Amino acid sequence: MINMKKISFFCALVLLPLMGFTQLLPNGSFENWTSNIIFQQPTGYSTTNFRSYHFLGSGNVSRTSDAHSGNYAARLETVGNGTHVEPAGIFAGQPGNGVIIGGIPYTQTPISMSFWAKGNIPSGDSAIVMFLFKKSFQPIGGGYAVLKGSYANYQQFVITPFWVTPMQTPDTLAVTITSSSYNNLSGMGSILYIDNISFTGVTAQIPNNDLEQWNDYVSEEPQNWMSSNSQTNQGGGLSVSKSIDHVDGSYSARIETQLNNWGSLMGFLILGSMDVNGNLQGTPVSQTPGKFSFYYKYFPSVGDSAQVIGMFSYYNSLQNSQVTLSQALLKLPAAANWTYCEVPFVYSDTITPDTLLIGFISSNLSDSSIVAGSYLLLDKVEVSMVAGIQNMSESDLGKFLSPNPTHDYINLVIPPEARKSDYSIEILDETGRLIYQKKGHPLNGNNSEHLDLKNYRPGLYFIRLINSLNQWSGKVILN
Repeated sequence: MINMKKISFFCALVLLPLMGFTQLLPNGSFENWTSNIIFQQPTGYSTTNFRSYHFLGSGNVSRTSDAHSGNYAARLETVGNGTHVEPAGIFAGQPGNGVIIGGIPYTQTPISMSFWAKGNIPSGDSAIVMFLFKKSFQPIGGGYAVLKGSYANYQQFVITPFWVTPMQTPDTLAVTITSSSYNNLSGMGSILYIDNISFTGVTAQIPNNDLEQWNDYVSEEPQNWMSSNSQTNQGGGLSVSKSIDHVDGSYSARIETQLNNWGSLMGFLILGSMDVNGNLQGTPVSQTPGKFSFYYKYFPSVGDSAQVIGMFSYYNSLQNSQVTLSQALLKLPAAANWTYCEVPFVYSDTITPDTLLIGFISSNLSDSSIVAGSYLLLDKVEVSMVAGIQNMSESDLGKFLSPNPTHDYINLVIPPEARKSDYSIEILDETGRLIYQKKGHPLNGNNSEHLDLKNYRPGLYFIRLINSLNQWSGKVILN
């Protein structure tokens, strides 16, 4: 069932756009989906790929055929975008506050641990390979190697373990392999290749010690849109998925707030992509968008609300950057049925934008205590381009409003041009919020409307009159 109630986000305008053609945005009905390998993880280990995607939009641990032996090795690279640096890491266990939580079951005491590695570690940085043996959650031994400088070819590194209590047998092994030192992080660029981890003096090696086995992390993505799927928790499912509950076509998009390794993560869907520096790239436009619209259902966790973000911009060659021309932010309340929503842009300049960016988020960005579980269904996202700008100055409707200023009511004489068809009268406060709406019918012989304002606070208000052919607006001061 479709709830045809319209949720509108109005802004008080002196310049009002005349909408031209409406078009479906690229894959705006979410009919086209593609299965993508987000990244690959070495079987039995966790990595920083999820964290790197969370902050930078790309992974930093990958499978490589540049191996010491066998088919594959692991490649780790410290990456960043100028403001955030993300060292690459492979772990047996989960990284915590300066420690590795848990690990893999292991019950032998090796004489030595070795691995083969190469890479380039810039001056001031260092790569770390560390093994920590535990019993009943407590460390009882281990060893580590620090790699600095450049290694053009694979070299073997051997670690002799130390034992705090030699007579004890471990039950857990934690492993940490990083391309940079978290304690002395000098910047981006450290690259480490690692292969063939081996223990001596034991009968059992650690699982996947030759790094030959990798798992593909795959998501089905809506074409032309960028999703939060790469950032959700391992094993936590996808935050964006295809749904057969739809308005248009056969599918819609489902966006859900889920957990990742750093707490609750808002699911998001953005029209466009992200460049190598982590900057969002929208879809190209050659005309000025006047508004965009969509259908949605929303099932929030307690106190939550979804958010919609829209903006358009142009490239300023002097600043060598995109300059935002207009932007809009709208919160979506709960909606059990399909609900139509449109978001107008406020814009009166003559510069034509070249990029449109639209995003949908399953939770409230301003809420610091997001609870997983909120989900948003989205379908039929369209944009209306501006055909032209009609000047609606204050005098257009101002001469039909009296008394002005007023302290309790305003009388609106309907202009003759507005009496040719049904019309709508709207009152907006100074922030652009719609606070009153009334329909009028000229066939009833009404040439004026009495608008009661005595329940409103003193201030500036906008009166807007709209019919199928035209629009008028004027200002009213309430004392």
